[in-house]
Amino acid sequence: MLRAAETSMGATALLAQAGVEVLVASVRQQPIHREVFTHIGVDLASRAIVALKSSAHFRAGFQDIAEEVIVCLAPGVNLEDPACLAFSRIRPGVRLRPAPRRVGR
Repeated sequence: MLRAAETSMGATALLAQAGVEVLVASVRQQPIHREVFTHIGVDLASRAIVALKSSAHFRAGFQDIAEEVIVCLAPGVNLEDPACLAFSRIRPGVRLRPAPRRVGR
């Protein structure tokens, strides 16, 4: 998704305190690919938890490395949980949430 040879995150920093690291960037964008972290030397495989501020786009680059995806709901224009929308004419069988990922570990 949105693969490009180059992109700009603007001024970027990895802040760390008390064992928690936070990547901050001056250009707002969805963290779609792992390169958001790896280009500054963050090895995601060595992290027990990776949290992203992203509605759904993160799934393209992160879901396949996740043991579990926990979605946190926040107020805003774009609701993460489509089941919260007041559908009045949705056809039977349409999924309102992503299918659960089966982990074969």
